[in-house]
Amino acid sequence: MSSPLVDFLINNDEDSDGYSMKQLELQLKEFPGLDFQIWLDKEMLINLDSPFTDLDSIFIVDSRKIMYIYYFTEKQITDMDLNTRLLVEKKDNQPITLRQILLEISSSPGFKNMNEYTEDMYLTRLRKDCDIQYTCIFEANDDIFN
Repeated sequence: MSSPLVDFLINNDEDSDGYSMKQLELQLKEFPGLDFQIWLDKEMLINLDSPFTDLDSIFIVDSRKIMYIYYFTEKQITDMDLNTRLLVEKKDNQPITLRQILLEISSSPGFKNMNEYTEDMYLTRLRKDCDIQYTCIFEANDDIFN
């Protein structure tokens, strides 16, 4: 299965004019529920629909909880579910893909709750913590473009 985003990434050079804006436009169309921008490695995005893992299930953790805990008020911390991990499972006996992970993140109340407290964040990496857990690494707009 191919998508306009994957086709664009395969057929365009990262240094071409308008590359970042077109990539962002296609990502927003492909993942309209995401409240943050995707800034993952090009090769990772090209493999959007390839198996991400052979496991039947994995956990995805949101790193923004840890990054910003010192800036939250006590009430905000109480309102947040700091221990939420998103469980992503195989569907219809098909391997878990990056597309599935991003779609499940986009509908996860835990991830959406964090968006209330953090703005202008970019998903830059999925760090493998152990066989069954990955952490979404987010960076602020300033960190990426400086």
